[in-house]
Amino acid sequence: MQVLRSLWQSYRVLTPIIVLALAVAGYGIYWTVLKGQILAGLDQWAADERARGAEIAFDSPQVTGFPYRLQLALSNINYHDPAHPNLLRWQGEAMTFHVLPFSFNHIIAQLEGPHSIALKDPAASAPVTISTDGNDARGSVLLKDGAPDWISLDLSGVQAAFVDEQTARPQQITADRLIVHFRQVETPSKEGSVGNFGQGLAIKGENVQLSENLDPPLGRSIEHVNMSGVFRDLSPTGLSGVTAERFRTWAENGGKLDLQSFDIKWRDLDIISRGTLSLDSAKRPAGTLNARIAGLPPTIDQLSAAGTLDLGAAVALKFAASAVTGPDGRLELPLGLRQGKIYIGPAPVGKLGPLY
Repeated sequence: MQVLRSLWQSYRVLTPIIVLALAVAGYGIYWTVLKGQILAGLDQWAADERARGAEIAFDSPQVTGFPYRLQLALSNINYHDPAHPNLLRWQGEAMTFHVLPFSFNHIIAQLEGPHSIALKDPAASAPVTISTDGNDARGSVLLKDGAPDWISLDLSGVQAAFVDEQTARPQQITADRLIVHFRQVETPSKEGSVGNFGQGLAIKGENVQLSENLDPPLGRSIEHVNMSGVFRDLSPTGLSGVTAERFRTWAENGGKLDLQSFDIKWRDLDIISRGTLSLDSAKRPAGTLNARIAGLPPTIDQLSAAGTLDLGAAVALKFAASAVTGPDGRLELPLGLRQGKIYIGPAPVGKLGPLY
């Protein structure tokens, strides 16, 4: 009887330990299988891309992160694909992708060191090159049915280089920080509650510096610019179907951008606005935004000194500014974009060229 009692006590002690050991071993096997699948999937993707004619190179990938996550690390990345509809080239020092073992629908990427991508538009003479210093840069992708449904980027030390198609002059814009959110959203249809799909875009730029070969009347430094809106009825096929060509077709067929917010702080001028924009027949932005404006009086003087605002327009704008102050001290005036000109209230304050 004493022997049986001892065996029973040993069983009670050892059973949880054995179960725990089996669970740990099983999870370790599961994690290892996932690691193998990630590496095999990466190899297959690279092989498929090379078969299409793309050039892909990176150092030996590493998968770490056990037990809490799976981390795929790539370094010395070089991707070039002349046949891709959007992405021409991607070069980067290093990048680590993070996923949870039980959820592959959310991918987080951490960039290390400099990265640059070249985006192409078949109608443009040269690609747009966007680079980041990688000091504080990350991104994330949410997948739905295996395709991107939400893309977020948070980049530091950003530089965009492109050629102005109207003047053929190279341009360069930089920002200390750039945050971008891009997702597919459901929008109300004309009939009511039945939904259509559009593309939601939110952008925030901090300390934006315009190209040195430009001389705007308010200077080349923009403290911040924030935009949040929906491209109504653009590409119901999802984010992967949004290309420059599809965007152009959408815009030329009356596509509208519903801006929930467009805010900019440029020298003394501080605008908070919202409204709807489209492109006119000359491919210039057109529409009216309801704006609340601070810093307008000194801005009028700056525009007048630069010759952008004539005396009559300056007088009319100052008169309007004195009459329509809102409860928060801002001036409530329409911000109009029509026939290639920018209007604050009744006064033209700038010009707009075609987007392409």
